[in-house]
Formats: sequence, structure tokens, C-alpha cells
Amino acid sequence: MDEKGEFAAEVLDGSVRGLAALVVSLARERESGNEARALIASEEAVADTELRLRQLAESAAAGIPELFAAHVEWLSASYAARGLPTTCLPTMVACLAEVLERELPRDAWIATRPHLDAGREALCRPLQASECLLDDRADRTRPHADLARRFLLALLEAHHDDALRLVETAQHDGTDVLQIHRYVLVASLAEIGRMWQAGDVHIGEERIATAIVADALALLRRNLPRAPVHAGRVLVASVEGNLHELGGRIVADVLELAGWTTFFLGANVPGNDLLQAAVDHHADLCAISVGMGVHVRATARLIKRAHALPQRRLPVVVGGQIFNRVPGLWRAVGADACATSAEEAPAVCARLIAR
Repeated sequence: MDEKGEFAAEVLDGSVRGLAALVVSLARERESGNEARALIASEEAVADTELRLRQLAESAAAGIPELFAAHVEWLSASYAARGLPTTCLPTMVACLAEVLERELPRDAWIATRPHLDAGREALCRPLQASECLLDDRADRTRPHADLARRFLLALLEAHHDDALRLVETAQHDGTDVLQIHRYVLVASLAEIGRMWQAGDVHIGEERIATAIVADALALLRRNLPRAPVHAGRVLVASVEGNLHELGGRIVADVLELAGWTTFFLGANVPGNDLLQAAVDHHADLCAISVGMGVHVRATARLIKRAHALPQRRLPVVVGGQIFNRVPGLWRAVGADACATSAEEAPAVCARLIAR
């Protein structure tokens, strides 16, 4: 982590509400487009700007401007997919810079400026089109593409039994569990996330789909071919603040398939309890799921404490899409290794404890 950036992040934390109000007020004066001005004038504008500032704080603390750039790119793609005016985003970033230069202590502003510059540059890059699994133009050569489409349709229609029947039949017919995880369950969850970002599904639909996928994982887990336990003991959990547990659940199942003894703690686990569980169960290492950029400092604090346990230094592997989008981030938070996918986790963990 970056010492000067962490100072800037603390300053932002202490005044995020007031800074957000100043930014929105300035943006309302500067924005000329009617549609964009209406968006900035909405009731959600200040809360949304608070989130921008929290993302900026995490980026500054990590010392990686690409982290804030990744957030701005995600935001731009979300606006475009929902038909919202992306023209207001450069105005908002410019107003962020103007307010922070005026309001922050000089050292905090200097530490923050490169991250805002990276955000501006991100807005100049063309948006990357994302493929929909249900689109007729989607890649049909991917493994189990038809099964993934049918499973996704069952999720969107909230047909719980149909979705589970598809998974159970695939497993019964000899389809590899790892393939079902990767090309059906994970692919469908990613598509649900894309559709939520685009405004095509609401939170209720996303929650129903997530619950069905959780049940599908439980169904697969009941019939897992049990490998001899030989690899080691690993505790798997989502970092405090990360409310999603399915990514970690899949990692735990994949590790178990590879012969690991796993202890899965679920979502949003307080650091003290996570580390105590690791000690109580004599874990050889921890595998931590990190959902978003706003969880960077919580992850860094957890890893620092894991490395300083009085019993012994506890190695930590991290994973999550934010590390795939910002490749150097896992080193910035102090992790011992990073798994870019659930399938990669057993090899990464094995290499780590072999040291």
C-alpha cells in the first residue's frame, strides 16, 4: 500500500459527504446538456458521488491509478448500457478534481491527482462490447454453450426445479463438475451481473438467480467425487464488506475436489473471526474472495494481520474480478499469491505451501 495515498484516503473518508455535495453542486452549474443535467440533479447524485470518492480513496491507498480507472470504465459502460448520458461523466470527474484540489491538504491532493487523471483517460477509451449468452451472435463453440443458455433462461424465469434438473442431468451424464462450475454456473452469474449493470434485471431477479445457483452448487457438492485428502488445510471466506459468497463457495468446492480440507466461512466475515477460525482449524493458508475496489483496504489490513499472527505467519491467496482487471493489485494489498479463477486455485495454493 502507498503511505501518502493512505493519508489521502483517510482525509477523503473523513469528509466524503461534504465533498460529494460540493462536487454535485459544481457539476450542476457546469453541465450544459439537459439530459445530463437532469441526471446530476437527481436525488441519487450525491450518494453516487460518495461512492466515486470511496473508490478514489481505495485507489489512492493502494497507489494504483488503474484501480480508479477500472471503476470509471465500469461506470461508463453501465451508463451506456442503460441509455444514460455518458457526457456527464467527464464533467463529474473534472469537478471532482477541482473540488479536491481546493479542499484537500496539498499532500493529499498530490497523492490523489494521478488517480483522477487515470479516470479521465479511461473515459477517452472506446467501450468494450460485452457478449450476451442469449444473443444469437454469441459464441456457440464454447463448451456447454447450449446448457449454459438453458440454465440462464431458467434463472431469469425463476424456474428453480428446471435449473437444478439441468445441472443434475449434466452431472449424471458424466459432465465434469469443474466444467459445470466454469461454463454454466459462473458464466450464468457473470451474465446476470452484466444484465444488472445494463438495467435489464433488477435486484430481486438477481437475488433469485443467485439463490438458485447456490442450490445448484449444493446439489453438485452432495454428489462430488471425493478425492483423498492429501493437499492441506485451507480456510475460504469473503473479506469483510464483501456480501457475495458464491465465488468463495465455488473455490472451496474446487479445492475440495483437488484433495484439500476446506473450511468455508461465507460472506462478509469480520477479520478477527476469520483469523481466529484459521488458527482454531490449523489452516495452512487462507483464500480470500474480494468483490469490489472498495474492499481493497479491508483486504490489506486482513493480510497484514494474518502475516503477523503470534502463532505463525499465515499465507493469504486472494481472488476476484477486481484483481483480474487490475493485475498488480494483489501485490499492493500484500497477498502471497492471486488466483485468477476457481480452477487455478488448487495449483496456486499448492505452490504457496510448497515454499
